[in-house]
Amino acid sequence: MPIRIMILGGALLCLACSEPPTPSLSSVVDSLPSGRIVTRNTGQGMWTPEQRWRLEHVVRIGSLEGSAESTFGRVVDVALGPSSNVYVLDSQARVVRVFNLAGEHQSDIGSPGQGPGELTRPYAIDFDENGHLWVADGGNRRYTEFDREGQLIRTVRSGIRGGVGRGKLRVGNGRIWDVANLLIREVGPNGAFQSRSIGLGALGFVIDDASATVDTIPFGEWRSNGLRRTLGNSFQSETVTLTPRFAAVRAYEVTPMGAAWIGVTDRYQIHRVGLNGDTLRSIMRDVVSTPLTEDHAADVTAWAEERYAEGFERDEDALPDTYPAFSDIIEAEDGHLWVLRSTMPSESELDVFDPDGRYLGAITSNLSTLTHPFIGSGYLIGVSVDSLDVQYVEVYRVIKP
Repeated sequence: MPIRIMILGGALLCLACSEPPTPSLSSVVDSLPSGRIVTRNTGQGMWTPEQRWRLEHVVRIGSLEGSAESTFGRVVDVALGPSSNVYVLDSQARVVRVFNLAGEHQSDIGSPGQGPGELTRPYAIDFDENGHLWVADGGNRRYTEFDREGQLIRTVRSGIRGGVGRGKLRVGNGRIWDVANLLIREVGPNGAFQSRSIGLGALGFVIDDASATVDTIPFGEWRSNGLRRTLGNSFQSETVTLTPRFAAVRAYEVTPMGAAWIGVTDRYQIHRVGLNGDTLRSIMRDVVSTPLTEDHAADVTAWAEERYAEGFERDEDALPDTYPAFSDIIEAEDGHLWVLRSTMPSESELDVFDPDGRYLGAITSNLSTLTHPFIGSGYLIGVSVDSLDVQYVEVYRVIKP
C-alpha cells in the first residue's frame, strides 16, 4: 500500500491512502510499492509573493553584423564556466567562443579540422568537476577535453555507433553521458547477428575507456505524432514523418549522476529514469492547455495542406490545436528542476520544483523562444532568435529573495 504525504504550508501530513487528496494542498507525494516516488502538484505553488524568484537580464551576446566573434552561425549549446565566463558552441564556425558577463569576447577554443583539438561537427559541451571543458564532436567521433586556459588535454574516442549523439552531454564522476539512438544486437532469421533500434537513450562511458559502453538509460519507445508518407516500393520502403509546429515532442535532460528526466510535451508528466530504464520519480502538475491563436492555427493548417499536396497522408488528428504543456527540462546543479513552458505565443513561464518534486512556483518571462537553456551558479543562459532568424545568447541572473 503506498504511503501518502501531503504538503501544506511547509508541513507534512501523513494520511490514509483511501482518503482523497484535498484540493487546497500544494503537493501530494506517493511512494509506490515499486519504489517510485510520485509527486502530484495542484494549486499555485509553495512560494509566497515575497519568496518568488525572478530573472534579471545581464547581457545579450551577439549581433546581426560585426566581427566574426559576435555574429553566430549556428549556436547549438551554451554553458557557464568556472570563472563565470559564458561558453558558446557555434557548430557552423566549429569553435567554442568565450565571453565574460559584460558580453566581451575573451578567447576561442578549438578550430575547424580533424587534428588534435580541432572540431568537425561539434554538437554539445559540458564542464566536469575539475572545471575542464568537454566538447562532443560527431564529425570526428570523439570527445575533446580542454583545461581552464583552453589548452588541449586529450581526446576520447566515442563509443556511439555512427559517432553522432543528440546533445545533452554530461561529464562527471569519471564518466561521459551522451544521448544517442540505442541499438541492440540480436540473432536474425538467417542466424546472423543484426542491429535493432530501441529508440533514444543515454549512454554512459568510462572516460578512460569510452570505447566500451558501461551504462544505459533507455528512454522507452515513443512515436512522434505527425504526417506520414511512404517512399519506395513493396520490396523496400521507408516511412517519412514530419512533425508540425507546436506538436508534442519528447523532452529530456541527462544528469552526470547516471539518470535522466524524460517527458512528452503534450502532458505535464516528467519522469526520472535510472539505469536500465527503471522509473525512479514522477512529477505531475495540473495545467490548463492554451488553444492556439487564430494565426498559429492557420499556419499549421497551411503547412499541412502543403504536405498533403506532396503526397503525405491526410491526418487531421496529427495537427495540434493547443500549445504544448512544456518545452524543455533543466536540472540545476543544486538539484532544483526547471521546466520551460509557453503560456502564450510571446510569453512563457519557468516552473521551478524542489529536489523532491514539489512545485514552488513560476517565473514569468518573455523567453518563449529560448533554446538550449543552461542553469547554474545563479545564472540562466539560453539562445533567443529574432524575427530575422539571428541568434543571440541571453544571460540572466537568478534573484532569490
